[in-house]
Amino acid sequence: MPHRGHGASIDIAQLKLKLAEVDEAIAKHHKLIRLAEECRFAELVNELQAEVDRDGRWRSTLATIIERLSTDPPTTP
Repeated sequence: MPHRGHGASIDIAQLKLKLAEVDEAIAKHHKLIRLAEECRFAELVNELQAEVDRDGRWRSTLATIIERLSTDPPTTP
């Protein structure tokens, strides 16, 4: 059952699915970074690392939201 708060439905299961997608994207980027390093494509390595950094921040935000919703679900106003 989704929690309700601030006028929006929050589904922890959906957030966890999104978190898994972000983890998968980060893993793929790490594989591409290794390949780019082997091929000595420094510019591509930098671009991919920037993607990993951005995804890592998004992952951290999602994990925090999931943790907070799991321990203290919002109440209906």
